[in-house]
Amino acid sequence: MPTTISAELRRRRRELDVSQRMVADAVGVRRATVTQWEAGRFPPSVERLRRLDDFFNAGGELVGLLTAADRAAAGGFERTAGTVAHSSANRRELNPTRSLFNVLADVRRAIVEELCLDDDGRAIGWRHSLIGSDGPPSELSTCYALKALVLLGGPDAQNSAVVDWLLHRAVRSDGGRLIGWRSQVQRTPRLEGTAAAIDALQLAGVNIPIDEILTILGRLVDDTARARPFILTSALEPLLRLAPDAELARTLVAELMACRVDFGGVRLWSERRLLRHQSVLAPSVAHTARAVEVLRNFPDREVGDAVRSAEQWLGVADGLAEASEVIRRDLDEYSREAVVIDHFTATWVVRVLARAAVPDADRLNNALQFVWARYVPSLRLWAWGNGDVPVWMQTDAVAALQGAALALHATPILAEEPAPHPSSEGAG
Repeated sequence: MPTTISAELRRRRRELDVSQRMVADAVGVRRATVTQWEAGRFPPSVERLRRLDDFFNAGGELVGLLTAADRAAAGGFERTAGTVAHSSANRRELNPTRSLFNVLADVRRAIVEELCLDDDGRAIGWRHSLIGSDGPPSELSTCYALKALVLLGGPDAQNSAVVDWLLHRAVRSDGGRLIGWRSQVQRTPRLEGTAAAIDALQLAGVNIPIDEILTILGRLVDDTARARPFILTSALEPLLRLAPDAELARTLVAELMACRVDFGGVRLWSERRLLRHQSVLAPSVAHTARAVEVLRNFPDREVGDAVRSAEQWLGVADGLAEASEVIRRDLDEYSREAVVIDHFTATWVVRVLARAAVPDADRLNNALQFVWARYVPSLRLWAWGNGDVPVWMQTDAVAALQGAALALHATPILAEEPAPHPSSEGAG
């Protein structure tokens, strides 16, 4: 049997008696990435293999093991999202592809397989990175996994145990009042994480009274939340579905609208609200797409005009690659909290473009190429550029692909002029 790259990497590392961490540091990747290479889940890129050859003094033998199939897999994982692939029509002529139905069924199975169990065999949620991580399960990642399973056909058999675990992980007052949920790097519950938990629990069938939801979320609105479109859209996504007429919903919509910045006559969303002492920010495709997708059904004429204007900009905007931001909060006089938020930009653009009355198929397919560029067939999941396989990325990708599939399916119904955006009572 021919030697595989994964087997040779394991052999050489053990022969040299070095850890995966030492290998990762030597070639500039995370330890989890080396774990995935050695497990054969995806191969290193040619450039990474050259560095590995140098590290192990292998004389080019590792690069020599790279097969044509490995090169294709590595290229799909490592290439930048801007790489233009062959058209789907050409791909079908050259090699039949799997149906979206079967790919998403694989995604569902892969997520379910990575469910963490406690020592007694009870389900306790999912880790941040589905592959190559040995950390504890995360409340927020569990929320995203529950939402992904809902999108992929409904709860798993162990859903009730996961829900119980998530409810048990909520932060409560001494009197038992539910305060919210926090991430692993946050000291106290925050609006964005709590909204994600409430969204997942509601979709999983947990009935939390609307008044209680409004009270919980309302208490968590702080100055940082008001200035960050990501936090506001995270809260509004479930809120506008559950209680669109609530005063809190209107307040957060107003805050999100106030985050827009004028860029050449078009008001768009950037990473944060512009303050007087800040230099001018750049428009963000990710944040604008998130805002459009969340606000599009809010019954207000001004909001509807803002959505249409931003939609037009997204229809021609470049910059569909992934983006990241750091959200900081002051905890006290001496310490701050910093949370890194990553954005799978193309998935949100796909969702926006898919909702058009007559979708632009070329633009939609272009955005889909960015989504598929991060899919790793051997993992059956989407992976971030650093080797992580975060649960939230699966949720975003699945939502985007389902929307695109519906948008690109031709129907015998003729397109009509788009209906006017619903306006609130008393709007001019």
